[in-house]
Amino acid sequence: MASKFEVIFGATAHELKIRIADIRDSLGKETATEVARILGKYNTEAAVLIAMKLSHIAEYTDKETTIKAARTVEKYEEGAAEEIALGLARVAEDTKNKERVKRIANIMSLDEIVSTVGEHRRRAAREIAWRLSYVAEYTNDKEATSEVARTIGKYKGKVAVAIADGLLLVAKHTNDKEATIKTARIVGKYNEEVAERVARELWYFAVYTEDRGSVISACKLVDKVGSDVFNILDYKDLVEVHKKRLDDLVDDKDSFDAVAAYLKSEEKLPLPSKNNIADYGAVVSNYLSKEYGIKKKLNNNQILMLFSVKREERAGLAELVNNSQETRRKDYSIAVGDGDTSIKVDREKLPYLTLIAITGSRNPAKEKEAFDSISKIVGEKEIRKARNTFTSNYKSLRRRLAELINEKKTDEALKILRETNNDDINNVLAYADYRNINLSGNVLEAVESNNPLDYDSRVQIACVYLPRNYYDGIYEYCKDNRFTLVRYDIGGRSLGSAICYGEGDTFLVDSVEGHRVFRKPQIFKAVYEDLLTRAKEKGYKRIIFSSSGGNKTPMEFIKYLDSIGLHKGSVKMELNTKGYLEAHKGNVGGYVVNRVK
Repeated sequence: MASKFEVIFGATAHELKIRIADIRDSLGKETATEVARILGKYNTEAAVLIAMKLSHIAEYTDKETTIKAARTVEKYEEGAAEEIALGLARVAEDTKNKERVKRIANIMSLDEIVSTVGEHRRRAAREIAWRLSYVAEYTNDKEATSEVARTIGKYKGKVAVAIADGLLLVAKHTNDKEATIKTARIVGKYNEEVAERVARELWYFAVYTEDRGSVISACKLVDKVGSDVFNILDYKDLVEVHKKRLDDLVDDKDSFDAVAAYLKSEEKLPLPSKNNIADYGAVVSNYLSKEYGIKKKLNNNQILMLFSVKREERAGLAELVNNSQETRRKDYSIAVGDGDTSIKVDREKLPYLTLIAITGSRNPAKEKEAFDSISKIVGEKEIRKARNTFTSNYKSLRRRLAELINEKKTDEALKILRETNNDDINNVLAYADYRNINLSGNVLEAVESNNPLDYDSRVQIACVYLPRNYYDGIYEYCKDNRFTLVRYDIGGRSLGSAICYGEGDTFLVDSVEGHRVFRKPQIFKAVYEDLLTRAKEKGYKRIIFSSSGGNKTPMEFIKYLDSIGLHKGSVKMELNTKGYLEAHKGNVGGYVVNRVK
């Protein structure tokens, strides 16, 4: 009696003969012989599926097209080859147009596309192959498909497949090669996590609009200001940007902020234009003063938060905003490493220190100070790359730069270095102006702020913040001076915070809130050290980190405290405040540090 394997194998082998015979009957012996040769590359099961699809192509086209399709399939390994055959057969069945099938086959035969698929393991290769075949079908364009392949080729495994998904769906819902190319190029600029997110957002937006122009407009914005576009504007806003051609006004973050403020004001602000975009901040300030009585100059994040609050609640924020202050600003390195995380740098010295970090100095003490200070902001790897590049390619500039530095003409020296137009050098030089711009992603900026507009529940996943105000949250925190709110910024974004409360000689950290990217040991280490420092500066003898927090970030922070060996305990506290606290009144449980140093 034949085994199960023999029955199945025999059946598939018989079916394969039938499929090849079908091709011979319709297109002749020469075509069937060529197809049989190609099918010999694959196992029987794969060969049967490919043969079936080639026979469909033969049915709807001709000898030349079928051979072209078979030779295209031959370029791919098993799995991916099946998907290419399926894609070409689909085009043949749907269009019955041999020229269209040959065009798609020519695209999928391109070495760059074949290579991209081949660089991935079998399952990922198969998934990427069918997505690329659809891109070729929807765009009917080799440049667009090649650009998508180039972008996919920058990533591996599941990330590559997810990005391929996004680019395929942009191609499908715009049916446009330009929109597909621009999307692929924008996505390819980012590392894995951000690239996947940008691909997903542009895919969703393409589905939302079904409009090539809107997608191209969104790509322009992302190109100018980065993926934060999707944190600030929703899809309806992005459609308005395209309709009103506001993307033509956006050259940088400031002009984007002006456009965003206009849209979030529900168009109550004047329409941005080339005539007013440079001074749009003044336009916004005048409007907020007149409409809501807000006298304090707000940054863009604060403006957008204000417009996120219900219109009838905005005026009630004016007094809190006008009376708010930022105090005790501190910076911490969150680059992975051991030792003290605090950054003690005179911001006025940063241009000088950045120059020395790149060019070096004959004074070893100065060189060490510059390297240590700037590497905490930029990272050691980036400093070493910039210094090696300078030494290898621009050593001739060293004497002139040293003269300018000694003459305290740092701006002239910086200009000379910038004119090299070298990416390694300019990546470090960007932080010479960190007096006036946001710090890098290697730095955690910490500041006490009682401005309610600084705390976003949508970013930090804390229901006590705006635009909500759950259970007497942010309003009461800002009114009661026993509360200390610490805002934590990374790369210019407020991604975390600490809600603290002082009573007697005890400083309670009720919860550390934050975005998911905030949940990293090196960030928690800096936050822990920062809160210890603040408790000491305020004269408290004891700090307790409440273990009652229920959100993901507070829970992860508590796990971090446990991992560094802090001991659990409890402290008696009345907590007689209207502000909402997670800690239990009377007996607060958590991790206690006595004798704050």
